[in-house]
Amino acid sequence: MTNLTDANDISLARVADAAGNYTSDLSGSINVVAPATIDFEVEATGTKTIVVTFDGVLSSFVGTDLVLKKDTTTITPAKVKSGVDADGNTTVTYTLNDADEMTYDALTAGGENKTIL
Repeated sequence: MTNLTDANDISLARVADAAGNYTSDLSGSINVVAPATIDFEVEATGTKTIVVTFDGVLSSFVGTDLVLKKDTTTITPAKVKSGVDADGNTTVTYTLNDADEMTYDALTAGGENKTIL
């Protein structure tokens, strides 16, 4: 695997999808830009709500891009909602299931810590 440094061009030829349909062009190229880092803040705004605010706008986000854990167990949130706030930053709101509800000191009812990775 090659690490991206700045911008890299990748040439492709006769790419087909799972159904066997090939691209109309014989070949083409795409420009791949190296990944960047972005700062973010995490805040528990309620016993069942965690809000992540990124320092900027993300071009795309899927709820599973971040992982919520209770000790070493992955938590599957009841709901994930992303958007852009008034400051132009991407925000992601995770709503926890009843079983994963935190106490007001960010622990579960059983005393386990909540962690976001």
